[in-house]
Amino acid sequence: IDEIFDQLKAEGSTIPHPTIVFLYLIPRGLRKIRPFILKLAKELRVAGMDGSEIVVPLRVVTYMSEFEGEEAVGRERCASKLENLGGIWPLYLYHFS
Repeated sequence: IDEIFDQLKAEGSTIPHPTIVFLYLIPRGLRKIRPFILKLAKELRVAGMDGSEIVVPLRVVTYMSEFEGEEAVGRERCASKLENLGGIWPLYLYHFS
């Protein structure tokens, strides 16, 4: 993913790093992507009105699985609106900075 951002920047893209990410991964996938999430969170800065840099948390929402070793700042259970699926599915919100 770093290579994609580097290539976009090299091509003159002004696409900023994301400030919120939605992940639908099993625990193993979350473990694998965690180093990238932590790196991305450390690089996340936005320009303030006075031109100063402001550190903002990277907000990460996970579906079905929790990040091991991280404390969710929010939890919700969402009911499916599709009749044939039924059930209630968990969403977890994390802030990384």
